[in-house]
Amino acid sequence: MISSDLLRYKIDYKNKKIHPLLCPLDHNSAECQVSIKIIEIFNECYNNKSSKEELNYMIKLLEHTYKDYKLVRGLYSILEKKCTFKSVFEDDRKTDVHNNFFSSKKDRVKKLIPADVRRMVFEESALCNIATTESKRNEIIGAVSNKLEIDTGTTLRLMWSDLEENTVIYNFDSPDPLTLLFQYNVSLIQTLLFNCLKIEIKIDSSKSIGLIWKEILRQVKRLGLMYWLEINPDKTGNIICTVEGASSVIKLTERYGNSIAKLVPLIFKADDWCLKADILKITNNGNKTIYDFEISKRLYSDKISFETLKASISKHGQPIGGKNNAEKRANETVYNTKSTINNDLFFMDNFENNIAISYDSNIEKTFAQKFELFSNGWSIEREPEPLISKSKTAFISDFILTKHGNKVMVEIIGFWTSEYLERKIQKIAQVIENYNNDNFYMILIVNFENLAMYETNHTHHLSGIRNRSNVLIISYKNENIPFKEIIPFLKAIEKKYMDKNFEDKIDKNKVLQEINVILNKFRGSSITHITLRDLNETLKSNQKEIDPSFDLEEIVENNSEFKGLIEGIIKSHGLIIVKETVFKETSVKENCKELRDKKIENLKDACDFLTLKRISDRIQIDLLIFMGFKIFWNGLDYSESKIVFSEQ
Repeated sequence: MISSDLLRYKIDYKNKKIHPLLCPLDHNSAECQVSIKIIEIFNECYNNKSSKEELNYMIKLLEHTYKDYKLVRGLYSILEKKCTFKSVFEDDRKTDVHNNFFSSKKDRVKKLIPADVRRMVFEESALCNIATTESKRNEIIGAVSNKLEIDTGTTLRLMWSDLEENTVIYNFDSPDPLTLLFQYNVSLIQTLLFNCLKIEIKIDSSKSIGLIWKEILRQVKRLGLMYWLEINPDKTGNIICTVEGASSVIKLTERYGNSIAKLVPLIFKADDWCLKADILKITNNGNKTIYDFEISKRLYSDKISFETLKASISKHGQPIGGKNNAEKRANETVYNTKSTINNDLFFMDNFENNIAISYDSNIEKTFAQKFELFSNGWSIEREPEPLISKSKTAFISDFILTKHGNKVMVEIIGFWTSEYLERKIQKIAQVIENYNNDNFYMILIVNFENLAMYETNHTHHLSGIRNRSNVLIISYKNENIPFKEIIPFLKAIEKKYMDKNFEDKIDKNKVLQEINVILNKFRGSSITHITLRDLNETLKSNQKEIDPSFDLEEIVENNSEFKGLIEGIIKSHGLIIVKETVFKETSVKENCKELRDKKIENLKDACDFLTLKRISDRIQIDLLIFMGFKIFWNGLDYSESKIVFSEQ
């Protein structure tokens, strides 16, 4: 962040709005030329071991040239934080300019500190009386130099080398000019928020939004700020987080504004974000006025979008790190060639939103890995967007399972103290109460010992949750999660959705009539079998008004009434259905006869035969059983198993 006196902004007094003057991330802009010049000055001072006094003199010349003190000094303050300043005698970098000096003098002065040299000079002055003339001064300096066995020039330099204006840049990580402007823009936003009374945060992200919210809310708590959450009325499902400091915030504006400003880099991790804030400013006559401040990634994508930054750098073929980095690497003076955003500005390791999926425990990792193996059509996401409790605090579940718009929150509670578990259950109860509708589902997976302990001592909140049909509470032991209870719970949700979706969105009679037409055409064709998936695609192709999410296979699986109607139509056409595939009865009989005539007795050979008939391996065993074959398994190896036709 930069200091408040360097803040560039404009005020719309009519509408009481305030805006920071951000720099465009454009290589051809005037601001970029300033950025290039100031980076060149730092690089020059770094390579030449120029003092900080000389650096400041060159910066003042730049201010005079570009007539924009706040911009130049703002960029300077950011670059200054990237530097390490040391005394020239502490700088062990080898350069041609100073090689001779260091090779001859450094060994003798490396153990000295400027304070010691000054003490020796003052002691010598006390012995020889105060230096009132130039010759007397030189005599005292010469005496000290003889004792130190160094020349007088080195003594004079060493004597005051620890003063800030005499230090040199020991380490400097040169950024790309556009990267510097990007950091400057973010710093302006943060500095404007120094005088923030309240901030309203909206974020959206295609993935890991829960992880971003968790980071933000943890930082809010760590900084001692207050927050509450509300549903965003402009966008279904998203939330608004309002953050403010203490009740006496009017008196301590900058302190709490400084804390709020530290949230900005975390917010920028999201794919899309919007900030609204109340900014307190004191007018020239001493009155306090509150201005509205609003900024979003979409409205300022050319100034504060990391994607715009990368595109601009790529367009001009300029790698992050600045055009002088190649030269610096050649001179082996680069200490860190990777350009990163200074930690004083950003509380994050990587600004590019590469948020790796992490787990708080092995049981969470085990759940995610095993759930994927079921391939049941439900997607799983780690730490989704927060839920809002009745007290307007956040609850971020471990996972969210989604399918057909249905969302199931999954919270895994390991072994904790009874007090922690009680607080957790109370918060979950508040969340469930706040989302009291039929479309809200939650699965609580609790450590067996913890659950038993809680049921013994605290039953009120848990019993209230247990009585809800949309909440499943199960326990686990030794990281073995009982999926045999979870899968039926998800199946019931699917069935409920299918029933409702079918009745609300589909004209059942029209669908049945169309299926009857399709099967009638199939019966007269040369095709021997058709899957429900094929039937579904043909149905939607013929009936454009059918909802795109309509899935005949899932409806047949979950809606017993409709399944009976479909099977009746199939039977009326003299067709046979085996699992999800419809066969002509004649083709089934022909396949059965051919298997018997060829005297195929090996299960693998029989399956290979059906594969040649283009019959999916998913239904081959079921079809053989339907034909009347009995299977005699020999372990799990079907190549060693036998089939025998039964006359019954």
